Amino acid sequence: MRVTVKAHGDLPRFLRQRGGKAELDLDGPMKVREALGRLGIPLDEVWRVSLNGQLVSEEQPLQDGDEVRVFSAVTGGAHATG
Repeated sequence: MRVTVKAHGDLPRFLRQRGGKAELDLDGPMKVREALGRLGIPLDEVWRVSLNGQLVSEEQPLQDGDEVRVFSAVTGGAHATG
């Protein structure tokens, strides 16, 4: 079973050598959180998970050909004053 994981926001740093994207070959049933663990992406840094374009929880089971996108929370910056 093969799934694709794409990281967004601040999370691509965990996939730096892969350009923010990874292909995983899984040898059996697996949930999103387990796949992220294999890639070294800490769940406490994940804000949202999308599976094939639908928001899901980290407990969602994966299937062959799935595309997982993980997003970090957006943090604010300084406001310019005029």
